[in-house]
Amino acid sequence: MRLFKSIAAWWKPALILLTAFIAYYPALNGGLLWDDSDWTEEIEPLTRDLAGLWRMWSDPTALQQYFPLTGTTFWLDRQLWGSSLMPLHVENVLLHAIAAMLLWRVLTKLKLPLAYPAALLFAVHPVMAESVAWITERKNVLSMALMLAAALCWLRGGRVSSFGFFLAALLAKVSAFVLPPALLLLVWWQHGQIRWRRDVLPLVPHFIAALVLGVLVMRLETHVVGAKGADFDASLTQRFFIAGHAPWFYASKLLWPLDLCSVYPVRWQSWLPPLLTLIVPLVLFWRRGRWGRGPLAGVLYFMIALLPVLGFFNVYGMLFSPVADRWAYTASLAFFAGLAALPKDLRWVLFALAPLLMILTRERARLHESQKTYWQDVLAKNPDSWLARHGFGFALAQEGDMKAAITNFRLCLDRRPQYARGWMNLGNAFLASGEPREALKHLQHAVEIEPGLPGAHYNLANCHLALGEVPQAIAAYEKEVAFGGVRDAGNNLAALLLQIGRAKEAAQRFEEVLRAHPDHPAALANYAWLLATHPDDTLRDGPRAIELARRAGGDAQALRSLAAALAETGRFDEALETLAKAQAKSPSANLAEETKSYQQRRPFRTQ
Repeated sequence: MRLFKSIAAWWKPALILLTAFIAYYPALNGGLLWDDSDWTEEIEPLTRDLAGLWRMWSDPTALQQYFPLTGTTFWLDRQLWGSSLMPLHVENVLLHAIAAMLLWRVLTKLKLPLAYPAALLFAVHPVMAESVAWITERKNVLSMALMLAAALCWLRGGRVSSFGFFLAALLAKVSAFVLPPALLLLVWWQHGQIRWRRDVLPLVPHFIAALVLGVLVMRLETHVVGAKGADFDASLTQRFFIAGHAPWFYASKLLWPLDLCSVYPVRWQSWLPPLLTLIVPLVLFWRRGRWGRGPLAGVLYFMIALLPVLGFFNVYGMLFSPVADRWAYTASLAFFAGLAALPKDLRWVLFALAPLLMILTRERARLHESQKTYWQDVLAKNPDSWLARHGFGFALAQEGDMKAAITNFRLCLDRRPQYARGWMNLGNAFLASGEPREALKHLQHAVEIEPGLPGAHYNLANCHLALGEVPQAIAAYEKEVAFGGVRDAGNNLAALLLQIGRAKEAAQRFEEVLRAHPDHPAALANYAWLLATHPDDTLRDGPRAIELARRAGGDAQALRSLAAALAETGRFDEALETLAKAQAKSPSANLAEETKSYQQRRPFRTQ
């Protein structure tokens, strides 16, 4: 009997976990999509040490948005897994499955008859795929799991633990702000009234935390992320039009999850949905006695959860489309609570829907395998999307198909001529195609539109180098460094200065690079080479060269620098052994002069 009870206790959460991983299995080997690099490659300097972790919490502009708890999970990922991406996908699916289990417990606590099948459908519903299969949306699944934990604690009487989980949810993503009004709606649904002392006063800390972090995030969205300017200058009428259509759009996708798209083509014209958005809550309120308060509470929660993305506030993602599946993630709880409230006789209908939804979710997850499949799907459904044209062009460039990449970048810029990143990538494609003069023209246009665009001046410098224009290349590298852009710019600048005989300036630049990026492999190897081989006695420092070269890793250049540093300190046998390893790493390299020098027990000197 005890065995059967144990199995009964575990089969439900195990089924949620199993179905979630079956549904999202195709995405587990997926690469970086869209802005995934903002939470992985771009924050690499922040993930190296505790100082970077502290900056995530203390500097609201350190991350893409002030979601420091989400940033902390990526910091831990870097310590545990390095640059591997599969663990990040696994963690997203695991967090989503945990959220589904917590939703089941919350709905059970509310005594809703179909709590479990509703939670199971949440775990495998395809509208959730954008939040689960996309690395960037770690913030969504983490915030949801913490918010539901806070809700469960509150329903069980744990006010302090509820606030702790809620604050953590806000610091993962501020969309969790909806919890305190949701808890009040639950009180009203259960008791028909809300009392100040019993119901509102205990939630005051929750409301204050939500208000403070909500205002901070919205200000950052406008002034740091960039949700301002002509693209966001919509009239009040236009904003009401979006706000009236969006809830119906999300409700329709939850009910009929077909033709899902990462960047939706939206052509709303009718005023009927906005009018219904105003009328339906009024009708539900008027008829609440007959139909019960549940439907009205669900509709109000749905609208409150969607409030930040209904068009009244500037959200950067609305530059691409006024609606997105990921924005329905938190609001969707109202839909699944509605399913949980259905009569028990319908439970087998919900169970039967689970495999169908799982198949649809697998198809959505499969699209997240690569940039190419991701953007191809968008273009098939939304061929006018300038963003999809740019993303598809970028994917083609990564594959080396520069001709097709250039075509797609041009199509992107035909639709959005002021898109500086599009001009930069068009220039990069021409540079990779061996046309530096054509590339230069487009890269210069990119920096005219956005002078501080990361990578633009770096690529300009590479164009100038390809054209033999060394002074212009130095100036462009210096601008990239000044704007704090691509971290390789400082190393390339120092290496170029060394190449043209400005060794003291090069040494200063290497020092600057290593202060900002202590583990930059190329800078470590190049600076070690300077310190070990330069003819100027005042610049050489053999012991430090050894230390830097050892930190640079084990590639051919690092080993060559280490050999030179060992020879500089008189360790010629070790130098020869190390140089032999460098030769094995790079068989085509001509290391004859260095080998002869070490065999003759002489340090190597550059000319």
